[in-house]
Amino acid sequence: MPKVKKTKKVTKSKTTKKASKEPKAKQTPSKASKKAGKILPVSALDIYDEFATARLDDNIVTISKIMAEKGVENVILVDDANEPLGSVSALDVVKGIASETALSAKVEEIMSNVPIVEEGESISEVFEQMDEFDSEFVAVTKKGKLVGCCTLKDLMIDDWTNKDRSYDLVINEKDGTFDLVVVWQ
Repeated sequence: MPKVKKTKKVTKSKTTKKASKEPKAKQTPSKASKKAGKILPVSALDIYDEFATARLDDNIVTISKIMAEKGVENVILVDDANEPLGSVSALDVVKGIASETALSAKVEEIMSNVPIVEEGESISEVFEQMDEFDSEFVAVTKKGKLVGCCTLKDLMIDDWTNKDRSYDLVINEKDGTFDLVVVWQ
């Protein structure tokens, strides 16, 4: 079995991280995955979390209230066109307060980059974005507009133990990448 290797791919992120100049390698399933099932896009899982949004000019107190009301740990910052710009986590809020940032300070001062995937992206792309941004969630967009949020916890939910199907990570023998394959029984 070939070793899994990390490859630098062009990200679809609209954050300050610079994308690689190399073209994105076409991801083709191995023979085993073609026989076993189909490559599963994130949209097929229907696992978007409840998510909250805010604007760059909102302050830390407003973000804290949104988190408490919605019961979420992350707020995705969007522009007027509902395109994701960044995120603020509960940890970002705590760090902002600990560094004596004023509670009235705009969230722009404490925000983080947000990993973004398009709705049709593969689960492996979701994992790659989470890994690249050291994040436990990704913003999911459709034509650049925010439609949902997918967390690491979502990818590990009990619903995946559905008796009608099973899941497997398959290594692509050509380039060493991997993808999640669903096997319908």
